[in-house]
Amino acid sequence: MKTKGFKGLWAIGLAIILIVGLAIGASADLGKVYLGWVNATRLNVSDTTTLTGAVTTAGDVVIGDDLTVSDGLAVTGDQTLTGALGVTGAATLAGELKFTAPATITVTANSTIATAGYVSIKLAAAGAVGTATITGCSTAGKLTILRNIANQTITITDTSTIMLGGNAALGQYDTLTLIGDGTNCLQLSKADN
Repeated sequence: MKTKGFKGLWAIGLAIILIVGLAIGASADLGKVYLGWVNATRLNVSDTTTLTGAVTTAGDVVIGDDLTVSDGLAVTGDQTLTGALGVTGAATLAGELKFTAPATITVTANSTIATAGYVSIKLAAAGAVGTATITGCSTAGKLTILRNIANQTITITDTSTIMLGGNAALGQYDTLTLIGDGTNCLQLSKADN
């Protein structure tokens, strides 16, 4: 290969960089790459990544698996979380906290109200009914809000694991708020609206 001066050296250097880059891209077994800084429009990471300094982004951050933060996490703007969120320290919310409700649960006589995966649950019934079975609300620390949206009375029976201040008759727009202790669903409040 015949080269002339600086342009020739530049071409050879560029060729070496491309060959090394292709080799690294073609083999996942070559080890880790350590970078002092990264300025990227889009960054996809498919394995474990450890960032020890500040991370600032003006765009979206999409995480397909777990995110562990050992120091403060400051987030500005709306956030959507579809999985579990575990916070060991204090959590401060400067804006609204919104709960997504599942489809309305139609309660029939002695049916089960399944609350797993949700905080706010809309209830409806075709007539006045009662039940003593609620599942998913006894998880320690889990908050469950039942709200009747139908013009029918739904009565939740005070049982050995659904610990209420007596049977809770929920009329239309009434709410019953429970918290789990690991075994029981404990009444925090009942509002007759």
